[in-house]
Amino acid sequence: ILVEWFGEDITDLAESANTWRNELAHEKREFSPDAKVVSAVRLVEHMNYCIVLRKAGYDDDQIKAIITEILVR
Repeated sequence: ILVEWFGEDITDLAESANTWRNELAHEKREFSPDAKVVSAVRLVEHMNYCIVLRKAGYDDDQIKAIITEILVR
């Protein structure tokens, strides 16, 4: 599901999300968020919904419809 929205950038975005998380966790204040960080945070948001909805018993098509309704519009 995530590849449809984020393409092959998932690994790169995950790395950006981790860098930003480290920045916040260690309060270094050396890293300025950029557009890639914003996309990375959106990836994490989508992942969270996928995990919760999968745990609740929804299938891929249902998850895709729900995420499209609440996040993509």
